[in-house]
Order: sequence, then C-alpha cells, then structure tokens
Amino acid sequence: MRGAAAAALPELTAQYRDYVGYQRALLDGGELLDWWTGYLSGAPDLLTVPGDRPRPTVRGIAGATRVFQLPAALMADVAALGGRMRMSPFMVLLGAYSALLGRLTGAADLLVGMPVTDRPEPEFEPLIGLFVDTLPVRVRTSAGQTFGSVLEGVRRSALDVLSHQGVSFDQLVERVRPDRLPSHTPLVQVAFSADLAPMARPRFADLSAELRLPEPTTAKFDLDLSINAASDGRRLCRGAQLQHRAVRPGHRRPLRGAVRPLPDRRCGPELPLHALPLLGERERALILDEWSRPEPVSGAEERVHEMFAARPPPRPRPRQ
Repeated sequence: MRGAAAAALPELTAQYRDYVGYQRALLDGGELLDWWTGYLSGAPDLLTVPGDRPRPTVRGIAGATRVFQLPAALMADVAALGGRMRMSPFMVLLGAYSALLGRLTGAADLLVGMPVTDRPEPEFEPLIGLFVDTLPVRVRTSAGQTFGSVLEGVRRSALDVLSHQGVSFDQLVERVRPDRLPSHTPLVQVAFSADLAPMARPRFADLSAELRLPEPTTAKFDLDLSINAASDGRRLCRGAQLQHRAVRPGHRRPLRGAVRPLPDRRCGPELPLHALPLLGERERALILDEWSRPEPVSGAEERVHEMFAARPPPRPRPRQ
C-alpha cells in the first residue's frame, strides 16, 4: 500500500458461507445440543456476586474497568502449580477465580463464561471476522472440597466444553431456556479470559506505534476478569464490573481476590475451600488491629441519666 502496489494475497480456499455450512452440519442430528442440555441440567440461573447496591430490576451496561499488574513471582507460582497438577496456567487461573466466586457467593454450583475461538478447520483460519463465542463452564465449589479438587474439576469441565464447542451462546439459551429476567444476563453473569502470550509490537515503515489496552466504561457481565500479557512481558489483570456491583474508585478487592489463593503459601491444593483466605495480610491487619483498636470514649464517666439531664429541654413548637 505504501508503494501503491497491489497486495499479493493468496487465494482463499473457503468463504464464510462454507463456515456456515460446516456449523449447520455439525448441529444436524442434535447430538451436540443434547450434550449441552445434559451438561447444564440443574445448573443455577443466577450467581449473585456481593455488591455495594442491590441488583436493579432492569440491567444496564454502565460499568468501570480496573487494571493492575500481576507480579512475576505469582505467574511463576501459577506455572509451577499447573505443572504439578498437569494443568495449563489458564485453567489454574480459572480455578482460582471460580474458588473465589464460590467463597464470595456461597454457591456450590456455578457457571463461568469462557470465550472460545471457533475456527475448527485450517481453511477457516485466513477468513476475516470474529470467530469467538462465549460458552459456560460449570464448576462445583461445595464447602467440603479442597482447592485442588476445584482445580481438577475445572480442568475436566473446561476440556468437556472445548470438545463440544461449535454451538453459539444464543443457541444454548434457546435450547436450555433458563429463567429470563431483565435484571441479569442469561446463563452466566461472570466471565473469565486469559491471553498469556505477549502481544507483538506493531512495526511500520517510518512510523512508530504502540499498543494500548482500552479501559471501557461499560460492562457485559456483573464481573468480567481478563488477564493479558503486554508487549514488554508484564501480566495485566483487567476487570470490568457493573455499577451495581463494586466500582468505587480504587475498589479492586473483588478483582485482586481472584488470584488471592495463588500467591499465599498456605493455600496448597489440599487446603479446604472454606479455609481459603479472602483478605491479604494488609487488609487483615487493618480490620483486626487498626479498626478494632480500643479508643477512649469522651464522657464515658457520665451516667446515662446524667447525660439526659445535661441536655437542654427542647423548645416548644409554636402552634400554627
């Protein structure tokens, strides 16, 4: 384009209509949708994440995004734990996020939305378009489980979902028919994604450019946690929250808590789920020590009746 020369692109071996035909053939017979019906049978329709305000009767899209950096030591712990449990770092992070949601909500069964790329055949790779959909991952988080058993359950459930992709989120909602209320999204109210490969730096002739991750002021779910690798290798944790959840300036505890079980050395795979800490050392000291420190109360030597006697009598209100 810079030299006004025509771009030499290879001929496409498939078009979008071929992809549509592939999807329709995949759904013929109904076996795929039957599997999803059984997978989601009995799953809860709503996961209520604790928020600052009650859930409105009609859901909006106004939200906020919080961004913070994950320490390199934490990501090393994630990789080490995944190696011991034969899991990818993505599944370890998804398991920690699910464990936090189970602790915060008290739910023993929950659904987490996971974006999946649906380009099943090599000929669909060069096609232009967003071939991504959201599928629910079902996670058991009962109080009797350990952190390790939650991670193993996440691995099995995520692999089942990935082996049965090819169905859209809208088709799932139409088939499963969950309770539809205008106050929340159907099937999933929380989502998780992670792209741990560093982003490539853009390179153009006679032009300098850099990648910047957006911080949208809207949210698609009650809580949407995303972990991305910047071009310099840093891991950035980004969370979008709806306004009725918890989006005060600087309020990042629900997001930082998503990785709370990982850096804490007390949180091994054998630790019971109900014992996973929700507070960091600084937060725990703030609540138990600083805020609970006894302070002398002014006038404590006075008796109650003496305090009433010292108060001037109210002035009578004039009649109208």
